[in-house]
Amino acid sequence: MTKAAFFSIDFALEDAARNLGASGFYTFMRVLLPIILPSIMAAICYLNKGKVSKYLLRATMKRMEESFAGTGIIRCHRSYMVNFEKVKVIRRDKENLKLELDHPDVIDIPLSKTYLQNVMQTFARYSE
Repeated sequence: MTKAAFFSIDFALEDAARNLGASGFYTFMRVLLPIILPSIMAAICYLNKGKVSKYLLRATMKRMEESFAGTGIIRCHRSYMVNFEKVKVIRRDKENLKLELDHPDVIDIPLSKTYLQNVMQTFARYSE
């Protein structure tokens, strides 16, 4: 576990789960692990013969972001990277921005303010 992931855990969540009767194992699996997992594992979603497939990779988002630097695959959210060859449109959904991809079986990808400027620049390059 990375130090950043460990220090980002709000241990009040663990206390709340335990106070509600959750076992230590259940608390770890259902409360703590989902918080730290993005810091040690990444899921790669890709199209395989027209269907969405997933592959788990032991890598941090930061390491993946560095690996894909200079390509059309960029970070758009703390938990997501996207291939801009597949982005169809950026749209506002109530108060959030989302990236809509060109495949109907893929969920819309959230776009956070932190990555907005880079995403908009990349989108402009791919829209020309």
